[in-house]
Order: sequence, then C-alpha cells, then structure tokens
Amino acid sequence: MIFLKQYLIVAGFTVLLVSSKALSNPTTTTKLPLNPPSILLIPNSPTFELEEIAKSNSKKIPGSSSYGRAWRSWSVVGTQHIRSQLYYNLPHPVNNDSTQKLEFELGMAADQGIMPSFADPGSRSGYALDFFCRVHLLADLLVDSLATQDQTTNSHLNITRKDPEFISKSFAKQLHHLFQPHSNTPNSNSAERNACVQMTSIGGGPGYDFVALSLLASYRNIITSCRTNSSCTTTYNNVQSRVFDYEEGWADLVDAMSISTQTVLSFPTLQNRHNHTCQFGGKCDITQPLSHPSNIHLLESIPDTQLFICQYCVAENAVKLRQSNFIFFQQLFQTAEENSLFVFTETTHRLWPDFLDLIRQSSLDYDDVNTVDYNIHFPIHRGRGGSSGWQMFLHKQKGAQISSEILHQIENFRKDHYMHELKLEKGFTRQQKKIRGGK
Repeated sequence: MIFLKQYLIVAGFTVLLVSSKALSNPTTTTKLPLNPPSILLIPNSPTFELEEIAKSNSKKIPGSSSYGRAWRSWSVVGTQHIRSQLYYNLPHPVNNDSTQKLEFELGMAADQGIMPSFADPGSRSGYALDFFCRVHLLADLLVDSLATQDQTTNSHLNITRKDPEFISKSFAKQLHHLFQPHSNTPNSNSAERNACVQMTSIGGGPGYDFVALSLLASYRNIITSCRTNSSCTTTYNNVQSRVFDYEEGWADLVDAMSISTQTVLSFPTLQNRHNHTCQFGGKCDITQPLSHPSNIHLLESIPDTQLFICQYCVAENAVKLRQSNFIFFQQLFQTAEENSLFVFTETTHRLWPDFLDLIRQSSLDYDDVNTVDYNIHFPIHRGRGGSSGWQMFLHKQKGAQISSEILHQIENFRKDHYMHELKLEKGFTRQQKKIRGGK
C-alpha cells in the first residue's frame, strides 16, 4: 500500500483520480469544498474505499491534529459518495430556476426573519444536492468537541493540539459518552449489543443531520474495530434519527437520503452490527407551543431523545419566534431529559442572546441569575471554505454556571444585532447574484 495526500491506493487495482466537481451533477451547482482529488477504486464500491481509508487512519491518536485532518479527508470522500447516491435516488427532478430562487429567498429570510416556501418539489431536490456543506459543518463541530474529551482520555500520550475555541467540557464529555464504541472482554458482564444515539432533527429536511452523525459514528466504529483485540466483542454506535419539519413534502427526500447513506456506509468489517436509520417523524412548527397539533409527534419523541439538532431554521423564523416569545423552545428546554444535548447552527449569531434570556426564564429555581439548568457555549466554526461563525451548544445540567466569558460574548452578539437592525432601517436589501456576462 502507498499513500497519496491521505487517500489510499491499493496495489493491483486500477485507480481513477477525479476532482470533487466531477462527482457532482454537472447540471447543478455544488457547494462542496474543492479538496484534493478523490480516489475511486475500480471495480470496488465506495463502501470498500471508505473502509480502507478509515483503516489506514486507525493508528492516528483521537484528539490529535493528524486525526482531525484524516477525519476531514475521509468525510469529504464519504459525503461525495452519499451525494452521488442521492442524485440517483431523488424522488423529483431538480428544477434549477426554482432552486436558484429558493436559495436567494433563504438569504432574504436570514436578514428579515421570515421563512420562505419549500413547497416546490424541484427546488427541494436542488436544495438537497446543493447544501451538503451543512453536513461538514455539523460533523466538524462535533468532531472538534469530541477532540476535547479525546485529549483528556489520551493525556498520557502528550497530544499537541490547540483546544477548539469555546467548547464546553461538559458537552464534550456527554457527547463522547454517546459516540464512543467500547469493547467487551469474554469475561465481562456487558452483553454484546449495539449502542444507539437517539437524535431528533428539528426543521431537518432533507436529512443532513442524519448524514453528519452517521459519518461520525461510522468513522469511529471502523477505527475502534481495527484496534479491538480479536478476543473481545465491540459495542458499535448506531444512529437512530427522526426528522421533523414544517414542510411535510420533505418526507420522500428524507427517505432517499436515508437509503443513500445506508448504501454507502454498509461496512462488512462491522459484521452487520452497524445500521443507521432515519425516518420522517412528521410535521413540526417551531413558532407554536409543543402542545399544538403540529408538534404532537415531536412531543412524543422527547423522552427518548439524547441529542437535538436544529440547523438553519431559527433565523428564518425570527419574527414569529419573537411574537410567540419562543414558547416552543422554552417548553422544549423544560421538557427535555437531564443530560440532553442541543446543537444549533445558523448563518448569524444575532439570535443567541434571545436563547440565553430564554434559558434564564426557564431556570427560576436559583437566586443567582447566572445559575441555570443548561451549560451554554458558542463554539466558533471555521468552515472548510474559509468562512466562520458562532454556533450554539447546550447541555442540560441543573445548577450550571454562565461564565463571564459567555456573558461577554453575549454582549457582543447584542451589539451586532443592534447594528443589523439599524442597517435594515436604513433600507438595506439583499441583491440577486449577478450572472457573469449578463447586462
């Protein structure tokens, strides 16, 4: 075996180098980052390729910089293969014009706080292919958080790696508990079983959250299998995801995303003890109380959920959320089980102060205003394309303290929100992208 830019080449196989763009549908725009060429092994499947690459990384120490780089290379290849599978599994053909219109309206929604319509099936298909960058955002945030706990676990190895910025150690510890496979010796009392990460995706069509968690769990499962003594059995982590969304038309695309992900991530090494599942759970309206008929199915799922993920649906509903006093999230935070984790990602950090106020309002059992029921942190994500943004992690833990550092960040976020409101009052409107060569 020889290695080239962290991708595996196996002697005896024909190797084809293709760029990221070559794996994309040439008629649609991809927002995947331009990375070094991917390597396809012919006649082997994408599953074989991913498994071999992961095995080649198994000696890298979790929490180290080299482990992080290897993960990012592997996840790029995995995401490309899942996206390619999805292209052939799309329930509706892509409508390029309506997709372009929707993408512009999404930018307007982030500015104005009013959700656009996802009713057109062709624009939903285009959206599903175009925003796989959100898979990388979520997965990389979680890998960075896991690295914090991995460094603690492997502290005897003197790992040199800069800690991710503003990662909650309590969040990282609980996340590590969910995603760390473990081995059972023949003499142990632990029964051989699969550990399930129960995830609820809020506003999660077409299923990017499921893809991100499945890639993360699969990578750690394969690496653990390579390190496990043959006399031991391994408990692998499976992701069980339920997607809830205001637009019920996402249901068929969630199914297509689930099938595409399962097809690519069916690894023989894990001996059929590795099966990620995803289903559309039903309608969800974050501008209504949990008791509202639209949210009844989500309400039923809360007791079993360990990890809640809400990507890019807060800012586009900001107007109605404020009108409702964030009643949906207030009740969700109160109802969630102790040690539940929440991940929020957004195009802007301007709404995070509202959530801190909400958490304070939901934590009335303490005399100190900075003693609450949630650890709250704002990790900064530096995107693979060079962009960066403050996201939000929550860990339900009674008696948590809001640090002075978090309070300082919140004040800066409030100032940014104030300046944005001034800009809108002065008449700022987002402009359509100009077409090169057009008049």
